[in-house]
This record gives sequence, structure tokens and C-alpha cells, in this order.
Amino acid sequence: MNGVVLLGPIVRDLEASLAQKLSLLVGFAGPWRVEFWTMYWDSLFPTHKPADQAQVMAAITQNLREPGRMDALRAMLALSKAETEAILDKTRVPSLVVMGTNDP
Repeated sequence: MNGVVLLGPIVRDLEASLAQKLSLLVGFAGPWRVEFWTMYWDSLFPTHKPADQAQVMAAITQNLREPGRMDALRAMLALSKAETEAILDKTRVPSLVVMGTNDP
């Protein structure tokens, strides 16, 4: 491998508060789960929405309504990042990490 590029990466497990855990549980529990996720995704752009925001949101919504897509998203979000965190100090290739100035 010559290098890596990470776009808004989450490479460590995050500690969620009880309120955050409950929000996720309720948000992903019902028929509103696609809207829950797209509202969250839209919130990632608090100061400046990209010109194609509406089109991308429509594409995400359509994609998540396909069979198995929401389950795949939930599985990805639930995965531990422990293995990734364990190799961070061992990485010896050039890395470019792209994050917004307001990203948590």
C-alpha cells in the first residue's frame, strides 16, 4: 500500500451517553429509521450545505429503502473500532485525513 485517504473517519470507539444510546435505539427502531438517518446526515452540514445536498439526500433515502441496506448501515455503525485503533501507531504509509472544521 502506498498511502491511505480517510474521509471523516471514526477510528476509535466513542463513548455514547445514555441519551445518545436511547436516541439511536428509538431512531433505528421504527418505520421512521430512514428519515432518522437522513436527518442526522443532513445535520453534518450545519454551516454550509453542498449545492447537490437535496439530490444526495434523495439518493441516500432511496438506497436505504432497498432491502438489507438499513441493516447493513446499522451493522457498520455497531462495529467496534478497536482493531483499527490498535494499528494506528503501526501505520507507516502517508495518510491524508479529510475532516471539516466543525466535525466532532
